Amino acid sequence: MWSGCSSVIRKDNYTRHVNEVHKRQFKAVCTACGKEFLRPYMKKTHMCPGRYSKRSNS
Repeated sequence: MWSGCSSVIRKDNYTRHVNEVHKRQFKAVCTACGKEFLRPYMKKTHMCPGRYSKRSNS
């Protein structure tokens, strides 16, 4: 148990809770802007301004 953590966690979710909340281990990173996400599905819904760059009129 982490000191100061009052979360009630089921045994099967304990490792995920520790990695995401206390250790802040990220599983996905946006290649365009570098934003880090705890879970890959969060990256899929990410609207990155760097992903949609403006075209130049040359």
